[in-house]
Amino acid sequence: MKIPTLNLLIVLLLACISCTSDDFTEPEIITTSDLKLSLENNRSTVNCNINLSQIPENSTVKIECLLDLKGKTIQLNSGINFEFDGGDIINGTLKFKGGSIDPKLLNHSLKITGDTQLKNGVLELEPSRWQILEGNVSNSQALQNRLNIEKAIKQTKDLKGNTLQIDNLDAFFNVIQVTHESNPNFYPWIEAINIPSNFNLQMTENTHLRVQPNSRAKYSLLSIYNSSNVTISGGNLYGERDEHTYKGNGSHEWGHVITLHGASDAKVLNVTMKNGSGDGLKIEDDKFSFHAKHRPSKNILVQGCTFDSNRRNNLSITGGQDIIVENNTFLKAGINTAKSQGIAPRFQIDVEPHRKRVNGQIVHYEKVNNVIIRNNKERQSTAGGFLVYTGENVTIENNDMTGGITYSYGVGTIIRNNILTSKKPNQGIGIKGGKGETKTISNNKIHGNTIKGFKIGITISSQDHKVFDNKINNCLTGITGKNIVDSEIYNNTISSTVSNSKGIFLHATTAKNLKIKNNKISTKGNPLVLNSLNQSFKQSNYLIKIINNEFRSQNVVFLFQAYAVNFENNDFTTGVEIRKSANLRFNKNLFDARNLYKHATEWRNYTKNIKLTNNQFYSKKSRRCLSMDSTIPKSVFIERGGNKYKRI
Repeated sequence: MKIPTLNLLIVLLLACISCTSDDFTEPEIITTSDLKLSLENNRSTVNCNINLSQIPENSTVKIECLLDLKGKTIQLNSGINFEFDGGDIINGTLKFKGGSIDPKLLNHSLKITGDTQLKNGVLELEPSRWQILEGNVSNSQALQNRLNIEKAIKQTKDLKGNTLQIDNLDAFFNVIQVTHESNPNFYPWIEAINIPSNFNLQMTENTHLRVQPNSRAKYSLLSIYNSSNVTISGGNLYGERDEHTYKGNGSHEWGHVITLHGASDAKVLNVTMKNGSGDGLKIEDDKFSFHAKHRPSKNILVQGCTFDSNRRNNLSITGGQDIIVENNTFLKAGINTAKSQGIAPRFQIDVEPHRKRVNGQIVHYEKVNNVIIRNNKERQSTAGGFLVYTGENVTIENNDMTGGITYSYGVGTIIRNNILTSKKPNQGIGIKGGKGETKTISNNKIHGNTIKGFKIGITISSQDHKVFDNKINNCLTGITGKNIVDSEIYNNTISSTVSNSKGIFLHATTAKNLKIKNNKISTKGNPLVLNSLNQSFKQSNYLIKIINNEFRSQNVVFLFQAYAVNFENNDFTTGVEIRKSANLRFNKNLFDARNLYKHATEWRNYTKNIKLTNNQFYSKKSRRCLSMDSTIPKSVFIERGGNKYKRI
């Protein structure tokens, strides 16, 4: 019987078929059970004797036997489609003109050229078929492992495929050796296992990729380098911090597990990144921001990942825009192990584009803009949880943390709706905003957070902060700050039963145009302390407004050497003690010490220049509404009137 030459289905089985013309004799049908199968990969070891060059055009060929090309290049007719059916093609080159090939037929010894494509677009990696050896191996074999996995990726990509899937694999990869002949210099993001554009690397919990131990100061296990539309998902990826050789070339803090270098539209999903000698994940731009060929990393999603025990930071963002980091777990950043010491900064997340002053002007070598860090869990940090050292429009929200949040020179930073619980009572800082006296900090907000058990709940420095709607519980100090300018602290609830705890505490500092309003404060110690505030003559025009607050405590509100403060409409259900202070105004406040064995107010140590108007004072009969020592002159009140006094 003759079989048509078009749309021919050729069944290549145990029978040897010699194709010498367009007329074919129908082959004998042999079942799979008749074939001898390799125990290693469940493939047939029965040899085929096929003349591939004479397969008719547009035929579909099922490979059920072993076809050894013996190093030859075979030119195929147009439209040939190869399907896997238990066989194999090895040791040679197939040159296509259209058609397709089943990904299960690909291996390290088969080269595909011409115009064809991968059936279904997905290659499932079988390590033995790509000569990737598992377990401890030599440096040369670890290098071959890297080259072979990249070969599998390239083969898939060249055949118009878009996905490499890896399941059972536990192997080391040499990522420190220069293999690109065009450039003899070492670049870690190039010598890593590179994932190209429009590609997915899919791994499972059974996948373990490891950096071969080395002495390089820099490396990266995986890299997305100047590529777009890339997804890395699943798997367990390991650096080699405990096996690393730390000699020469500085701190060796740049060995990263994954690097996104000039990547765009990239996703890192459900990946575990551990034990890098530097970072778990580094996101950075290609070239400085002012370079003509600058390429930022942008539109990045890091989701569902676990970062654990990386030596420097778990995640660093030094360049990029439009980045989302969500639903991840961050553990033990920068910790010391039995074999290697952590190295600064040692944060779970560090947003830190490089900038410096040149001739008095700030030059941004790198930039970070529009980052959202949300719904993450953070535990066991060394230096702290999340840090925004510099950067613009970074939002940190809805995270569950123990390590605290810091922004130093942020612009447009938002820290909101996080739960921060100190890992040890009365230690560390929940949220720290600002640094030094600088005009490069602006438009930062801290709100809606719940902060528990820290030494300091919130501290702010420099200018343009809004701190509001936070709940601060059992911290030794609720809110404090240094050299605060043009800022507001409002609608916060501060409560603490910790011994000597303070509510709002400003000490040895300045505050200019600071508003403290509508806060509810109840503490075991002083609910408000202003100590050595605005003392310099140059600060005589500075002003703090304290409005509509509730202060509750068995201890006093305490002012010592405090200057330029206006109190209005506050409820002091506590005593108030004022020492060596001046230029204060009290208007429409309630001073209620009826339930305390204290004076409603005490004036001591040459306090002067006080305006006292329209206030209400209550005290026990055994105490006073206004108690003044002998240093207070009658002229202490430069304005006084409309006040009501009652001793009960």
